[in-house]
Amino acid sequence: MAEQEQPSSSAKPKFTYEVFIDELRDLYAQGHKFPAREANAESVTFKRWKLHLIDLLDTIEDAGYEIRCGVRSRIFQAMYGGHSSGAFLRDLTDTLNEMDLVIQKFEKRGAPVLPYKEAFGSAPKKSKKAENEPATVQAPQPLTLPQQISWKWVWEHVPISWFWYAGIGLVAAFAGGITVGKYADSVDKALHPEHPAVTPAPAPPPQTKPAPTPGALSTARPVSK
Repeated sequence: MAEQEQPSSSAKPKFTYEVFIDELRDLYAQGHKFPAREANAESVTFKRWKLHLIDLLDTIEDAGYEIRCGVRSRIFQAMYGGHSSGAFLRDLTDTLNEMDLVIQKFEKRGAPVLPYKEAFGSAPKKSKKAENEPATVQAPQPLTLPQQISWKWVWEHVPISWFWYAGIGLVAAFAGGITVGKYADSVDKALHPEHPAVTPAPAPPPQTKPAPTPGALSTARPVSK
């Protein structure tokens, strides 16, 4: 009988979430031991540490996991260059806090479950034929009007957005009418300015002659012929 082949002891272990956490713990411990002379963004030791961390995050994220760590966007130095111990310690502390949070979540809840992971342990893949086929879009069916349109039919078949747009249109038309009316009134006043009306002077009252008294008539002398 042929001897069964034994797996080689030098075979690399499968990269799992547990392996990721073990390597992350090592990097977390190293991040607390930077000597004072190497606590800057230009240090060779720090650059290797940062590259190793980013490579580890890329590997686990390629497997489908989402890790919240903003080390890629941090520059670990002042905004306009130059060495700044304050900026370096701030970015390093934020990165270590995020790494510690990932480790603590694993210790409390274990490895997160991938949303698309199936029983075979791999994500579902589309066939090449399905990838090359264009997506089919169904044409919308024409809306048939009933013989008698009721409010119930309008509520069930007319989209709510139509009422929204109709309300906006009415408000806009009302506001536009007011604006146009004010503009037309101002133009009319500019073209036809109103002059103050000239009121005529009141007419003097008519003068009346006083009536003769009876005594005056009796004392009048007769006219001689």
